[in-house]
Amino acid sequence: MAYVFVIIVPLRGGHTAVPFTTEQVGIAATGWRGETPLRFYILREADVCTGGHRLGPVGGRIVTEVLVGLIDADAASFRRTNEKWQPQKTLSELLAS
Repeated sequence: MAYVFVIIVPLRGGHTAVPFTTEQVGIAATGWRGETPLRFYILREADVCTGGHRLGPVGGRIVTEVLVGLIDADAASFRRTNEKWQPQKTLSELLAS
């Protein structure tokens, strides 16, 4: 019996993203029979979703979780030393200024 796992990635505003299938990624056409390598998936998702200009929803979520995890693991981080801290601007606003 074969099992199929579906990953649903929660996004802002209650939206979700369902990752691409192997066929949508396009790796099956190359003869690849294993799981899609993560770096290939993230780059392909970015290409399909944004023309390669930004990460797609799954890749963006993975990068965000890693960065937040690194910050939270640092005992001297602002999120650990001041738990009530809230950002004054969004990342988009900071990059635009």
